[in-house]
Formats: sequence, C-alpha cells, structure tokens
Amino acid sequence: MTRARPAAAYGVLTVMFASLSWASPAVIAAQPGPGEGPPQAGPSAAWASETMQPDGDSVLVMRTSWAARDARGERRGVVTLQRRDVAGAPRGATITVYDGPAPLTALAVRDGLAGVALWRGGAHPFIKVALLDLSASGINRSLSDPALAHGAASPGRGELRLVTLPRRAPRDYEPLAAVIARDTAHDGFLVLFEEMGPTQGAEAHSTLSVVRKNGAQTGRVVPVPWSLAALADAGDRLVLAVRYDGNTADSTRLCFVTLSREGQPQQHPWWGAPPDAVDEVQLVQASGAAGAAASWVAVYRGGPGLRHVRAAPVDLSGQWGREAPAPRELGERAPGTPWTARSVDGALRLL
Repeated sequence: MTRARPAAAYGVLTVMFASLSWASPAVIAAQPGPGEGPPQAGPSAAWASETMQPDGDSVLVMRTSWAARDARGERRGVVTLQRRDVAGAPRGATITVYDGPAPLTALAVRDGLAGVALWRGGAHPFIKVALLDLSASGINRSLSDPALAHGAASPGRGELRLVTLPRRAPRDYEPLAAVIARDTAHDGFLVLFEEMGPTQGAEAHSTLSVVRKNGAQTGRVVPVPWSLAALADAGDRLVLAVRYDGNTADSTRLCFVTLSREGQPQQHPWWGAPPDAVDEVQLVQASGAAGAAASWVAVYRGGPGLRHVRAAPVDLSGQWGREAPAPRELGERAPGTPWTARSVDGALRLL
C-alpha cells in the first residue's frame, strides 16, 4: 500500500492508496501545515484553532495559534490549555504547553493528565508529546480559579514534560499526521503518527509509540498506511478511524479498523458511514448496561459547511464494501467553534 505525496503539504491533502481495495484518492480537511498559509487568509496572517475534550464535569480546551511570518518567513506557534464549563465559560487561567516553531496538534485527556501531540514537517521536522500533570496542585488551582479566568499561568517544574519521539522513517520523510489516545495498559498515552516521503511513489511510514506519564516512551514501526482520523484504546485492541475515497470534499468515507496492541491491523478497514464531508473525528466510548461490552462511536463534523456534528457507531463486525447506515445527527456547531461529546447515562451528549 502506497500513498502519493500531497501536492500542498498539510493543507488539503490528496492521498492515494495503491492496493486493490484502496485505489481512490482521499481528500482530507486538516489544520494547514507549517509551510502553508492559514485557511482563507493571506500567507502572512496569524491563525488559530481550538479543539476540546471532556475533563470531569468540565472540558479542556486546546488552542493552537500561529503568529504571522517573521522577517525570515518563519512562523512561531503557541499551544495553550484552558478548563471551561460545558457552556464554554473559562474556569481558570490558560496554561502554555508549547511555544516554538508552528506545529499541528492533537489532544487527549485522561484522569489527571493531558497529552498533546505536536508535529511539523519542513526544514526542521519533529514529533513531540507535551504532558501536563492536571493533578498537580498548582496546575489544578490555576485551571480552576475563577479569579484567573482571563489571565495566564505557567506550569512549575515537573508539571509539564515535552517528550521528543524518535522518527523511524527513511531520510527525507516528514511527519504528516498524528492521533493520540489514552493508554489503558499504562499511565500515559498512545501516539500513532504517519510520515510521508518526498516522491509520488513513496509509501506512508507509521510508528506507534507508548508515552508514559514520567516521559518514558517506546515505539515500533507498524503497517498502517491509511489516512489517520482518530484512535481509541478498547483494552484488548485499538480502534482506528481512517478517511477514504474523497474524490470531492463531500465524498470522503469514514472507515474503521482494529489493531492489535502492537499496532498490527486485524482486518481490512470497513465502511463506517456513507460518503460525506468528514472533519474533526473523535472516538467516544458509549456507556451501556452493567456488564455489557464497551462500544464506541465516531463523532465528527460533516454536512454542508461542516456545520453538522454526526455520530456513527463503530460496528466491530463491519465489512468492507457493505454500506453503512446513515449517521445520527447530534446538533450543529458553527465553523471554528470547538465541540466534544461524552456518553451520559447511556445517551451521547454533544458539548
């Protein structure tokens, strides 16, 4: 399985798969890359986006902002976290977890810990993970103190770790995409990241890393060539959402595949939703009856203008080529408005 290099790195990504079943291009709407300008803005303009994840009875909002290009044509990026209530009001200060060359980002939250995957290509590529200890008294106080809601706080020593992950791809490959999820077997996160070579015939190169709370990490190369959308740890296996078949921006298929804990695909990806515009995919564990097996739902932006938030169940017995049922509508969110979802008393709730 191979993938052609995107014509404009990290912006609208055109992805080609050369297997028998994955022979159509996929168009991915994503954050623009460090070498490209912000969406719908001049190349020198500043840019920012927000995403969020549930955090107890509140949400944790990650803001990724890029400054305008400097005299050398380079951009700096700042990534902050802030706790807000479910109505969007700040509960405390913003905390900077990264300040450096402009990255792309992905967020995951678990009890007492936030993990931010950061990556970039270009002249100085990297893949990093920022770990913020939410249980540290100083961090928890800063994120929760209403008196600091319109200010900023700095993490103390040991409250923030920035871990650089080894890149195992061949020379001249660059990080293209990453997904991050809570690791149920350890006290940290799983990070699956993908790198792409400089030529049209280059194969995608993926690495699955385990990053512990103390910063220790291990990684292995895995045979995952697909367009990454979201990752979840289901205990005995991993659930991966991928994008496929986007000849136009509104004809992308959201597909699913399970991986062993070592990152080995356990079947061919199957169709999870009818063709649609697909962006900002999150995998949410659905709560059910006591003793019932865990189930998962993919929640994503879709529809005209990407204004609709939709939910597609992850049927672990799905098959490639079998049409998936229509997703369920959860509500609307204006472009640029962060959102997340959680399962409450068996019902999926849009936040």
